[in-house]
Amino acid sequence: MERKACLLALLKQANEMEMNFVDALPDRERALVGVLEDWSAKDVISHITARKALMADGLLAVAEARTPIGGADLDQENAILFVEYHDKSWGEVLELAAATLRRVVEHVERLDKPALASRARFFPWQGERPLWRLIVGSGCIHPVGHIAEFYGRRGEQAQAGQALGEMTSSLMGLDDGAVWQGEVKYNLACQYALLGATAEAVRELRESLALNPELADWARQDPDLDAIRGEPEYQALF
Repeated sequence: MERKACLLALLKQANEMEMNFVDALPDRERALVGVLEDWSAKDVISHITARKALMADGLLAVAEARTPIGGADLDQENAILFVEYHDKSWGEVLELAAATLRRVVEHVERLDKPALASRARFFPWQGERPLWRLIVGSGCIHPVGHIAEFYGRRGEQAQAGQALGEMTSSLMGLDDGAVWQGEVKYNLACQYALLGATAEAVRELRESLALNPELADWARQDPDLDAIRGEPEYQALF
């Protein structure tokens, strides 16, 4: 499948996973009011929507040859977004989520192959990554990661693993190069480590380093892997 078509399919898949997550929430979870240090389910969907909205704004700026506005301090930015969305009702949040997805899809549909592959500095946190990597990060990897984290906090490891596995399988289709394949598996390893799934985290990390050995230096210091750093299986990788 062409990369843009694959991106659009992934955006739709991630959104379906978000809505399935919302639909399955018990009334008790829907009614909870979160705080910045402990998000409710509505806060999670609000945050996902807010980050997608920032991406949509950035993509519009790219289309208009403007410099996207955005700070590099994600924690500060996330705190501001939390306050902005916190008092919105579920209905308002879901309406914003649907409208934001439409904006993102419209902008992605207008991008040609050179634009998707461009490594120009569109966003402060882009580094050397091409634009398509930012789209899949904010539009797919980021939302599913938060949903899996929420499942994990409730002790629903099976649901978390299923969400991560489904998205990872789809992400592989974006690029068959070893660098991307390794990074996808590395991200999955981090998610498993954060969930406390040690065996799965080590397995995915092992496979990711075999595909992309350049990840090894970061893996030694990545805080997302702190939970497994003392494991003999982790240490054996290095």
